[in-house]
Amino acid sequence: IEKAPDLVQAIVDAVIEGSEEQGRTSGIIVGTPGYMAPEQSRAETATPAADVYPVAVMLHEMLTGQRLFTGSFTDIIEAQKRAVPPPSAANPAVPPALDELVMRGLALSPAARPGGGELRDSLVAWLDRVTRTGRSTQAEAGVPSHPYKLLEHMGREDAAIFFGRDEEVAEI
Repeated sequence: IEKAPDLVQAIVDAVIEGSEEQGRTSGIIVGTPGYMAPEQSRAETATPAADVYPVAVMLHEMLTGQRLFTGSFTDIIEAQKRAVPPPSAANPAVPPALDELVMRGLALSPAARPGGGELRDSLVAWLDRVTRTGRSTQAEAGVPSHPYKLLEHMGREDAAIFFGRDEEVAEI
């Protein structure tokens, strides 16, 4: 949670910077299917709103601990045509305001998505409230305790398996 503001700020700043530099593109499908805005997968004109969509996908995934879209390109394109469940459906600890912001970012209509600056400001405001009110545990902030299902059985005592192995790495 302590490093979350920096991470969110970096992601959103990159989206805003990329949006301002790239402008509009049309006619070419480029990107990772699960993170492409629906209008991109239809080879329609991509505006800066197309950059907000993948940030909302990543936020959804961070809050639920699971991929939002899976399967083949066709499966993903079909899934993007339907409303997705809010993060709170998989993680009831997600605060309503954050839930609503993610869902706005996942809007099928580019015009209904928040701008990059609005998304950033809303996330920073939420993070400020979380840290100011002392809700700094993962559960209180709406972050799943084990975002990776295969690691659910592991606890803090297992951290050495993943971290602090500098000596072993140096030997290699």
